[in-house]
Amino acid sequence: VPPPFAYAWYVAPFVNVVARSGPLARLASAAAGSSLTRSVLSSTGSRLPDHQVELYQALFTSSERCNAVLTMMSNWDLPSLVKELPRVAVPLTLVGGEGDQWVPCAETEALAACMPDVTSVRIAGGGHLVHE
Repeated sequence: VPPPFAYAWYVAPFVNVVARSGPLARLASAAAGSSLTRSVLSSTGSRLPDHQVELYQALFTSSERCNAVLTMMSNWDLPSLVKELPRVAVPLTLVGGEGDQWVPCAETEALAACMPDVTSVRIAGGGHLVHE
């Protein structure tokens, strides 16, 4: 789901430049204490068991992984992807958590409506990381 127009137009270009910098990844990984990890995971609307939070903690504190994630996200062109959705020619099932605070089910379902063969499934009590 693309970010709001104002973000994409005014904020994203700056974020993309910063995200591609190695120092930002090192700073982010250095700041990723357990309270920050828990805060980020909580913001997704997901409830993960402690052992999964610990795995995320290991990922968050790796500057190489932080740099890879920031670079990947800064290269996404979601508005162009949305334009291509009507051309998806295979059956698709979209699964979303009803508690997802990052990509609400309603937004995903609105995009699904423009694709030819899509089934949307809502998972009660799930958040952004419902697939886990």
